[in-house]
Amino acid sequence: MKRTQRLLLLTPLFAALAACMGGIQPTALQSKASDTNLQQHEEFRGGEVESSDQEHWYRELRLSDWKALGVTESDFDTVLPRINSSSPLRDTITVYGPGHWTYEWTRHAEKVASQQPPSAQTAALLQRVSGLYLTASYPNLLSDHEQAALRNAVDYYVKAGLNMGQRIAVIDMPLSQGGSIKGLLHLPRQLAENDKKLPVILWTGGVDKTLVEHFQSAKKYTDTGYAVITFDIPGGGLNRALKVSPGTEAEAHNAALAYVKNSTLLNEKRVAALSSSGGGLSLMEFTVATPELKAVVARCALVDGVLTQPEKLQYLPAMSVDSFFARQGLTYKGLDNPGRYTIPLSLKTKGYFDGKPHTSVPLLVINTKDDPVASPKDMRATAAMSSDSEIAFFGEAGHCPEGAEAENKIYRFITERI
Repeated sequence: MKRTQRLLLLTPLFAALAACMGGIQPTALQSKASDTNLQQHEEFRGGEVESSDQEHWYRELRLSDWKALGVTESDFDTVLPRINSSSPLRDTITVYGPGHWTYEWTRHAEKVASQQPPSAQTAALLQRVSGLYLTASYPNLLSDHEQAALRNAVDYYVKAGLNMGQRIAVIDMPLSQGGSIKGLLHLPRQLAENDKKLPVILWTGGVDKTLVEHFQSAKKYTDTGYAVITFDIPGGGLNRALKVSPGTEAEAHNAALAYVKNSTLLNEKRVAALSSSGGGLSLMEFTVATPELKAVVARCALVDGVLTQPEKLQYLPAMSVDSFFARQGLTYKGLDNPGRYTIPLSLKTKGYFDGKPHTSVPLLVINTKDDPVASPKDMRATAAMSSDSEIAFFGEAGHCPEGAEAENKIYRFITERI
């Protein structure tokens, strides 16, 4: 894989971190752990990581993503130096309390939220608090404290949207076996005429992206008359009641579609679906079983690769691997035979990669040219599952395509078909 120069964010944050670690001489074991961790993150991102200090963190420091959600440089400078453990990586304390990732971010979110009374809170402040709580919940390994933080993130996300004049609401989507899961319904500011229902996009992220992380992308659709429902993949975010398992991968998508069919605002005959990364398994099972869909986008979809070659999991960031297995209700470190759980999930194992179409739903498969999780070979095999498919590559390497060009390609594909 092509390795490019790492992006160094030379901010007061890293000076503070260096000061926190001053005088501590790393052991050989700690150095090895840090070096391996950094290499895994670099390979996963195509040679680029955002932080020059990433080698000391279990979690991928997605600083630009969190800034887009309202988190400030001052928040980073305040919270990150507080997080410290005696293990090789700074954020691996498992007991909820001082020094723990979720504890420190939650405490800071509470402080920021209390700076103004509710009646005086602006959209920017509400967005910022939502982003802080979202960061506190990251990477959503489903602990009670992470869940509490994510519920707060959703609450402030809705408040921020309403403050900006957006139409956003938390919805309950019924499961076929009873009960429901949570989603976020985003509507255009101006609703359609009474006799017209809105076309809708069902939108999920991957194993570490939750339902509140798609606002800017979703807004592009709502601004042009589409509705968007964001929700979490099975076993992730607020969807921990479900688990990713053979035969039940599409349950969350089915719940979202059931909601659409029972809605007086949404058009069940004009439905598209988009999922990224670890949401690809659920997306493609849903696509094959739902021929009435108007468009589907599989973005950097995990469909085979490490699933049938679980020995390669050791080369991926530990956080990403742990998050994926958490979606199955499992703890990776305790598994003697990970392939027992991953191989049955693979689309190749299920017989979909036979080169024959299994659906006629219009399908866009999109990724970088060299993804360690979703290879070009896997992307081509996925595209072959539909008799009406396109495949597009943006960016040389790394997991998932970023940037305006890729986003515009997705937007055009969906809107031209839905």
